[in-house]
Amino acid sequence: MTVEVPDGWSVEGSETFPLQLFAPARLGYRSNLMFSHERFSPPTAEGLAGFLASVRAAQRRDYTDFVEESAEEVEIDGRPAILQRYHWGPEGPAPAMAQLLALAVVEAGLLLEVDGATTAALGHEMRPLLEEILLGIRLGARRPGDAGPGDAGPGDGRPGDPRPG
Repeated sequence: MTVEVPDGWSVEGSETFPLQLFAPARLGYRSNLMFSHERFSPPTAEGLAGFLASVRAAQRRDYTDFVEESAEEVEIDGRPAILQRYHWGPEGPAPAMAQLLALAVVEAGLLLEVDGATTAALGHEMRPLLEEILLGIRLGARRPGDAGPGDAGPGDGRPGDPRPG
């Protein structure tokens, strides 16, 4: 996988999010993209929609004042994906958040999840940049048997390495 990292951004990682991109701090917050992957079936646009339904339920449960602004089918490097835009307002002194979520079928059996976060105050500027970065991801060549857009072909399901290549 290849990701274009803007100048001045830091690249980090953890067990949960093997790739983390952080913008320089502005207004006390570092806008970010967090990359993870998980097993997924079926590797189709319909399967993504079903997965998003379960994500929405968790978002409504976990995020105070959660509002989904949009969710659309897109492609990331020719693979079926869904891009969701939403905002929510944490309780207490934390800032309101403007976020996005991309779910993309990397190969049969493997889903890339990219969570983007910025504050609502920075959202008009930072969210389009986060979207540009994630829509520009290059996932690499498909292996024989990998599912293409709309395909449910067999793949070996090996986890990809979500670090920049």
